Amino acid sequence: MAMTNGAQEIVLVYNADGGMFAALMDSVHKVVSPATYSCPLCKVSHGAVSMRFEWRNFLGQLPNRKIFYHRDEFMKLYPDSPYELPAIFLGEATGELSVLIGRLEMERLDDVEDLIALMKERLAIGG
Repeated sequence: MAMTNGAQEIVLVYNADGGMFAALMDSVHKVVSPATYSCPLCKVSHGAVSMRFEWRNFLGQLPNRKIFYHRDEFMKLYPDSPYELPAIFLGEATGELSVLIGRLEMERLDDVEDLIALMKERLAIGG
């Protein structure tokens, strides 16, 4: 896949609900029982309370607009979505989404460096 053009957005969807209470419960779950935590994207891209610096820095360098959704927000916009979450999509100007990185691939990632390397590969970004 060639480097994305300015019309494509990167849409990141977490397999976690939005809101302060949900965020608090997710943070506790990640620490207490990481093996059963249901969002591999959150697991590698966020620490206990915030986005990892490396991931934030990488995303900041991409020319694309980034849109972040929690599961509940995404399902309101795409109620018939066939995709398993979490997922990272390329969003077209038409509103259509294509999977850049799917849930199964995310489950195989060990850390944020693996996520960044896979994003670079999919977006055909050098070094």
